[in-house]
Amino acid sequence: MGSQQRSEPKVFLSNERTLINWLHQTVLLGSVSAGMLGVSTHAHHHWGEDYSTSAKLVRAAALSGLGLAIVMTAYAAKTFYVRHKKIRRKEDGPYDDLLGPVAMSVIFIVGMFLALGYTAYRFFESRL
Repeated sequence: MGSQQRSEPKVFLSNERTLINWLHQTVLLGSVSAGMLGVSTHAHHHWGEDYSTSAKLVRAAALSGLGLAIVMTAYAAKTFYVRHKKIRRKEDGPYDDLLGPVAMSVIFIVGMFLALGYTAYRFFESRL
């Protein structure tokens, strides 16, 4: 049962700010991924066989990043809509979201470790 309290406009605005922050992150991820995809395609076609394997790996990472950006955008929109309905109905919380931020953080950490590992592998491979 929802409480009879009046919903403050700042609660709605806070929900919108959260959505905008999530969208900012997804646009950033999508833009970087699209840039990586463009560079990897150019490298694959114009830089020769030395860059072919790296270009394919970068292309796979870029496509994964684009897919992740799309999924994150859909998740942010769904979370915004669910929170908006709860606020409109003046439902008592919880309004927090543990799944989204933790999942996004884990995915980014794994991605950074993979990039670091591949870079270290290429560095030490060239030294041998």
